[in-house]
Amino acid sequence: MSFRFDADRAEAGWVTGGLPAFPDDAVIRRLLFGPDGFEAYARVLALPDPRYPGQSENDADELGTDLSDEEMICRIVDLMTGSDDAVDLRFLLWDGWPYRPSLPAGVRVDLAGIREYAVARGRLRDWETWASSGISREYAPGFVWPSDRSWCVAFDTDPHFAGVGGSTEAIDRLLEDPILTTLAHPAGAGLPPAYD
Repeated sequence: MSFRFDADRAEAGWVTGGLPAFPDDAVIRRLLFGPDGFEAYARVLALPDPRYPGQSENDADELGTDLSDEEMICRIVDLMTGSDDAVDLRFLLWDGWPYRPSLPAGVRVDLAGIREYAVARGRLRDWETWASSGISREYAPGFVWPSDRSWCVAFDTDPHFAGVGGSTEAIDRLLEDPILTTLAHPAGAGLPPAYD
């Protein structure tokens, strides 16, 4: 298998469809955590939560990890798959990043009129190879999920964390990982704090 832009756009509908117009908390929640209905949710922090309202990311503390956003997403996906590299994944790559060459136009999907993504498929290793083979491809995907839809990783362009939904067992693997900084986020909980 290789990283390909031949996935059926309809496969992304469970992530991008059924949403009201932006701004709406349902849209924001989808961007932050993926689809509703998972047994458990968590936030994997790229930066610590803000300490006070109005705090800038420039004033954020460090987490003590040297993981890039891409490395963080790879580690999350590896833990969610149970390190099974044969898992067939779907990826939504945000078209706002300056990819070179540009993402193919024929495989685009829209999320609530505020984000457009290219739909791709492959294994985690395939995405890593593709991302490292271009001049400008090293951007973390906006969403990743397996073909069986048993979990979803969401990493929007603005927040300081990746939102993950899945089984309690899978989320526990994230919470127990010694490298990632992960916080449980109960289904139905309010939106988490954000940087200005």
